[in-house]
Amino acid sequence: MHRSALTLRYHAIRQQKATSSPSSFFPMHLEIWNNIQKSPIEIRKIFSSRIGLFRGTLILLFCLSLLLFIFSAPKVNHSFDFEDGFESRFSFWDGISPPLKEEGSPLTPGNQIHHGMYSASFSSDPTQNNRSYVYHRVEPASTNLYARGYFYISKSGLTYNGSHSALITFRAGNDTVAYAGWRNDSGPLKWYLTIWNGSGHEVIPSSFSASTSKWYSVELHWREGLTSSMVEMWVEGHFACSSGERYTSGSGGVDTVRIGLCETATGGPTIVYTDCVVLNESGIGLETDESGISESRIWFLVIGTVSAGIFVATFLANRRRARTGVSMSQDGETVIY
Repeated sequence: MHRSALTLRYHAIRQQKATSSPSSFFPMHLEIWNNIQKSPIEIRKIFSSRIGLFRGTLILLFCLSLLLFIFSAPKVNHSFDFEDGFESRFSFWDGISPPLKEEGSPLTPGNQIHHGMYSASFSSDPTQNNRSYVYHRVEPASTNLYARGYFYISKSGLTYNGSHSALITFRAGNDTVAYAGWRNDSGPLKWYLTIWNGSGHEVIPSSFSASTSKWYSVELHWREGLTSSMVEMWVEGHFACSSGERYTSGSGGVDTVRIGLCETATGGPTIVYTDCVVLNESGIGLETDESGISESRIWFLVIGTVSAGIFVATFLANRRRARTGVSMSQDGETVIY
C-alpha cells in the first residue's frame, strides 16, 4: 500500500505527553487530557463508535419521519352519497327555488368560489321573496344523515335581534326536522341549530361567531332513534353545538335536503354563496385537497430527507476514511497511510 509523506514519531509524541502535565489546566480540560493519553488506534475506535451511534440515530429519525408522513396522510372518503360543487350548474339537483342565479369564474371574484370554477349564489329580500335554495331528494329516506357545505356570507340582512337565516335544512315529509344557520343574537351573529322536538321547533345557539366576507364549512348531522332524535353542528371542523337526545314522534326519516337561504327572517337583503356540498350517512369533515400537503407532513418530509442526506454523507465519508489506516512499526513509528 502506498505510504503518504506524513510520518509521525510515536516515541517522540509519547515522550512529549509524559513531560507535560495537566496541572496547569482547569478541571474542565481533564477529559481532553485523558483523550490525549490514548493511542491513535484507541482514538479511532472511540470515533468509530460515536459515528456508529450517530448514524443509528439518523436511521431511527428517518424511519420515524417516514412513518409519521405515511400515517398523517388525510383519509379521503370517495364514496359520498351525494356530492356537488355546482361545476355542472344545477343538473345534479332535483329542484331550484327562485330567485337563484349562477356565479362562476371569471365573472365571480375568486373569494366567492371555494373550489373549482363555479359556486351558487342565493339571495333573499323581505320585500320580495325571502327564500332561495336548491334541494335534493334522499331515497330512501334516511334516519342518520350528514350534510356539509361551504358558505360565504356576502351580505347580511340580520339587522334585528332574533333575525336568522337557515343555510341547511332537513325535511321529513312536510316537516322541517333540523336547521343549521346563523342568527342575530342581541347584536353579534352566531351559528345556531333548530330541532323539531315533537311539538314545535327549539332553537339551540352556539358560541361560534359568524361574519361576512369569509368562507365557512358548516356540517349538520341528524339522527333519529326509536324514541328520540339528535342534531349536531360543526363549523370549520369544530364541534359547535348539539341538541342532545330529545323525545320526538317518528318522522319516517329525512327525505329532502335544502341548501341555500332555506328559511329566513331578516330585516334587509341577504346574499350567500355556496360551494362543495356533500351528503352522506357518516361524518364528512372539511374538504381535502388531495393535490396539497399539510404543514405537518412537510416537516416530516423535510426531517426525513435531511436525516437520509446526512446518513449518506457520513457513510461516504467513512468509506473514504477507511482507505486511510494506522499501523505501528517495530521501532515505535506510527505511520498513517
